[in-house]
Amino acid sequence: LPSLVLSGSSGTEVSYEVAFNISSPVDETVFGELARIVSVFVEAGGHGGFPDPYVSPNHARLTLKSTKLALPGDFICIMEAYYVDRRAFQLLRNMAGRLKLQNIDVMCIVVTELAQREILAVDVPEPNDLNEGDVYPEISFQVGIKLEGEETGFSKARRCLVEMRNSVNALHVLGITDWIKSWYLLLEAGAFAMPVGLPEDTHSICGSVTIFDENTVEISMDRFQASENAWNVLVNMIDAYCSNTSLSVSKIIID
Repeated sequence: LPSLVLSGSSGTEVSYEVAFNISSPVDETVFGELARIVSVFVEAGGHGGFPDPYVSPNHARLTLKSTKLALPGDFICIMEAYYVDRRAFQLLRNMAGRLKLQNIDVMCIVVTELAQREILAVDVPEPNDLNEGDVYPEISFQVGIKLEGEETGFSKARRCLVEMRNSVNALHVLGITDWIKSWYLLLEAGAFAMPVGLPEDTHSICGSVTIFDENTVEISMDRFQASENAWNVLVNMIDAYCSNTSLSVSKIIID
């Protein structure tokens, strides 16, 4: 994986410079692929996917301010984060690692808080079987949704059942589909691949959002090769979406 170097501190509103160092000059194709994964990452953060654990997902925001090329092998973007968990940058590392499939070798990602450049930078550990619960974003403590898991035996196909306190219709499904699209794209881009496998060796395939019954929405994955912590981001996004609608979630079942 690319190394991930992080400096600065968590705060209410933070501006980050995110620099990708590439082993070869950045041409139009490379620029486009890097811009793509950054866009997916920012959209998921903007939809409440990576809130500070003590903040409601609805209050977390992530926006992209600019992208540019610096040295021949550097792609740099500026992001503004509002109550965002810095562990989210782990997802960018994984997605950058998967770009090896396009013959793009990202060697290092350096994340710097613009207002705190003097703070010592640290190397962020890669996700493994022992630390994955600590190095990926978690479900916000402000999410009051009951979460259940069901054992259905080994299957590469997975689903999340979102049970509402009110009835759901096609418009709700369309709204949720649009809101969580970036979560699907994160998975397909290998954002949660580790420690299941290297991002270029794991392949998640998105499913669909459908009505399961009168009060339940089903969010499916046709192929799920990813850390279980991927569901944390989805739960945060669902909570953020429902905070802005008339929907109220009673519980979520993941199987």
